[in-house]
This record gives sequence, C-alpha cells and structure tokens, in this order.
Amino acid sequence: MGITVFQPYLYDAKRLHTKIGCFDIQSFDVPHSVDCRAFIIKADDLTFMYASDFEFIGYDLSKQQINVMLIEMNYQMKIMDGLEVDKHIAHTVRGHASDVTTTEFILHNQKYLQTVILCHPSQSGNLDKKEALAELKSKLPEFIDVRWATPNEEVRLGCPF
Repeated sequence: MGITVFQPYLYDAKRLHTKIGCFDIQSFDVPHSVDCRAFIIKADDLTFMYASDFEFIGYDLSKQQINVMLIEMNYQMKIMDGLEVDKHIAHTVRGHASDVTTTEFILHNQKYLQTVILCHPSQSGNLDKKEALAELKSKLPEFIDVRWATPNEEVRLGCPF
C-alpha cells in the first residue's frame, strides 16, 4: 500500500512516465553537470512543464500543448560575454539556461501558453531580472502572464495542483 513515489532518476520506462491520480507525469533528461530531469505534467485540460538546472532543452515540445511553464532563466548572455572564465562561470554556462536559451524555448512553445513563471535566477549578479523579464514580455502576446517566481507564492491554474 502506501503512497506512490515518482522516481525518474532510476531510469526505467515505468519511472520516466507515470500516472498518479489525475496526473500524467512525463520526465526527460536535460543537460547539467549532474543528472537532471524536467517534467511535463498533464491534468484535466492543463499541461504544465517544469525545467530548471539545464543548459538547454534539446527536444521539440510544441506538440505537448504546454499551458504553464515554470522554467529557469539563470543569467544574461550580454553580462557573461567577456568575463574571464573561471570554475564558477564554466558551471553557470554549462549547467544553467541563459536568457537567450530560455526565451527561444518559450517562443518555440508559445502556441498554447497562458502562464510563464521564471525561476532559478543567478545570485551572482549575472542577471538583471527586471530587464530580462521586460525583454521576454516584449516578445510574447500580452495575454500570456509572465513573471518571476516569488517565495511562498501560490498560483491558481484552474486545476487541482
């Protein structure tokens, strides 16, 4: 008995895709310095995607009809350009999503989007959150709600999340 635990890190077909109640959960690899996975969660008529700690997402997810994204935007390319590469910079660039990477992914998958919540911003001064948000918003239709995640925030999505 007990509670079903989703364990995608065990890498078998059953654990890469599962159903728990009304939730259909698919996980997939994303490149990072350690094994990381992103998730597409479907419930009722809503498709939610969560991706953080990734350098890029190498999949075309446009057929997934994603409505809500909780997605990393860690640093701005223009700030990183020209910096001397040290261990921290190398980890940032090879393991996290730039504003350009995140924006391109969102634009490619925007057809069904209603909400984009950005997360995991750099704490090292490699990102101007207000500027990056304004830049992303300027490229998307106004009806798409785009914002930064805030601590303890609850977001109502019209689904039993």
